[in-house]
Amino acid sequence: MPKHTSISLDNANIWLWKLTESPKQLLALLSHLPNYALEVQQFRSVKRQSEWLATRVLLHSILGDNVRIAYNQEGAPHLTHRTSLQNANATPSDHTTKFPFLSISHSQPWVSIAFSTNGLPIGFDVEIESDRANKVLHKFLSAEEQQLLSLPLSLPQLCGVPKKQPTNCVVTPACCFSTK
Repeated sequence: MPKHTSISLDNANIWLWKLTESPKQLLALLSHLPNYALEVQQFRSVKRQSEWLATRVLLHSILGDNVRIAYNQEGAPHLTHRTSLQNANATPSDHTTKFPFLSISHSQPWVSIAFSTNGLPIGFDVEIESDRANKVLHKFLSAEEQQLLSLPLSLPQLCGVPKKQPTNCVVTPACCFSTK
């Protein structure tokens, strides 16, 4: 599981990995860390298991084994200490170490993690060009914006991602960007 590439920007560091491993291969890379074998069973899809495990392998290859991904009430990921295993809903402020904000994205075959370097929340999305973006346009674009899309397929992705990514940072559930 080699990291494919890393990108350093003014306000973020981004790591990309081209996923080719099976869940079994990924679990072997995490075998020294407890609970992953049990936690991954919550996902029925092999694809989703691979993405979830690959994200953790990538995280540990970047930051070491003393961190863990947890999720807040709205489902946004954040980092916490591994000692917080008893409290999966721990928040970053529960510990003295200040972890960077992170964003996680998957789009077969890519897995990515982005860390904010300026102390602000970050939203990052990897999107493989496909017609999948057309299926969710109504969630992110107004009817008027959708009518403008008689252009190439990549345009829905270009229009949708800037509006979609704030949902990774928004702490208000059920925010509708198609009217924004």
